[in-house]
Amino acid sequence: MTELTISPINDPRPFSDVLRTWLDARQITAYAAAPILGTTQQSIGRWLSGQPCAHERAYRALLSIS
Repeated sequence: MTELTISPINDPRPFSDVLRTWLDARQITAYAAAPILGTTQQSIGRWLSGQPCAHERAYRALLSIS
């Protein structure tokens, strides 16, 4: 099974990896993704660097439908 066939909610990888896969699949930057995800570019940058996301489960759900 490839990374893109696993729902972000069920993906066992760290959130930073899931988010990076989502960004890469859509060929968008953190800047472009910020309004889609309702957050800031800085927050996305922190999550990509491995810092915790307080609402990770909700963002994983959002990634699965967007």
